[in-house]
Amino acid sequence: MSRPRRAAPHGELNRLEELLDAAISVLGERGIQGLSHRAVDAAAGLPTGSTSNYFRTHDALLNAVVERFAARERANWDDIAAKMCPTTPQDLTRALSAFAQDAIGPNRALTLARYAILVEAGIHPTLRAQLTVTGARVNAWAMNWLRIVGSANPERYTPIIMNHWTGIVLHQLANPDPAFDPSAQIAASSRPSSAHAPRRDLACPASPLASQHTRGHRPAYGSPTSPAYQAVRSSAGCRLLARRVGVRALVLPEPFRGGWDGV
Repeated sequence: MSRPRRAAPHGELNRLEELLDAAISVLGERGIQGLSHRAVDAAAGLPTGSTSNYFRTHDALLNAVVERFAARERANWDDIAAKMCPTTPQDLTRALSAFAQDAIGPNRALTLARYAILVEAGIHPTLRAQLTVTGARVNAWAMNWLRIVGSANPERYTPIIMNHWTGIVLHQLANPDPAFDPSAQIAASSRPSSAHAPRRDLACPASPLASQHTRGHRPAYGSPTSPAYQAVRSSAGCRLLARRVGVRALVLPEPFRGGWDGV
């Protein structure tokens, strides 16, 4: 087991991120078998041995890559959300569609690296355990967006929508369709599967919060000193929404109470 690293100075942190981004590129372009310390050194344009100075083992490198790709994917989503400010189910569908296009386009290597890690976790218990922890944090983060758009049961519907999104993106990467447009599938994953069910968004059914959005009204602001408001304000994508949408229903696990640094 690798020892925890001390906090890195700013310059050293930049070097770490440079190495980890190079590792992500190697993973996305060559797969798990192509990931080595030497390959990362070459991809980063750094002297041989640079990567091993920070990550002595292959497992240590993989563990650090998991944290880095999760942070980068979250930042990519925050950039999209900051521009689109999803506050309704329809907004969220459009934002998730844009996120999918970004994942298979500009950030294709990052997305392929994530899937390579997921497959590797199937045969490596230690990596699987880390992904379980990271995944729980990501699910909690995604759950907040469903709360923001008015979901009555985000705990139930977040994994349904996100797992469907993951499958859509994986299928497009494996079998590319030049006319790829995931919006209809993403919208369908939010609707009831039964023909007899009411025709409403399953993940974000009618609620006082949703109806206020529909009427063009905004719920009252949460208290600026509340953990919910502070947690939303700490994310670039949510920062704008904290001023637009009431987030009093937001519920966060302890790792998020101080912000989004945990993943």
